Amino acid sequence: MMGLGNQGMFDEDKRYKIVICDDDETFIDLLSEKIEQDFVQRKIVCLIEKYSDSRKLLDNIGAETQLYFLDIDMPEINGMEIADKILAKNPHSEIIFVSNHEEMVFESFRYKPLRFIRKERMNQELQEAISAFLDKKEKDTVRKKVSKLAVLHISCRKKKRKAEY
Repeated sequence: MMGLGNQGMFDEDKRYKIVICDDDETFIDLLSEKIEQDFVQRKIVCLIEKYSDSRKLLDNIGAETQLYFLDIDMPEINGMEIADKILAKNPHSEIIFVSNHEEMVFESFRYKPLRFIRKERMNQELQEAISAFLDKKEKDTVRKKVSKLAVLHISCRKKKRKAEY
């Protein structure tokens, strides 16, 4: 556990790897800072990787990344093409598009993004997007635990029936 001074402790069981990809390095730094502040307030550990070159991100797509913040309008490879490649390699990753092009929101649905954040409304929309991500991860964790318990329960019932015969 890592201490937070008087604020309490980080929840080491909740640890998330996040990637930001945008061709505007100033925006990357701003978004990264806001994400980090939000996670610190929630006392959750996050590791953020930043990419201003979409090709470099494509070379480093990993199964351990849970959340990607992708700009749509980037040179060479746009955010939607990147999302397609990420989801092909890791279908359990979540995508949040961050763009000045809100007219692209409907086209983005093809990639099933968790959220679409408009850059000019980032301060209003980011916290809700992070909450949606964390809620989804919590529900996924509960589902996995319930599934394991159900398998264990069925297995125990089968053993009990065999013992009765």
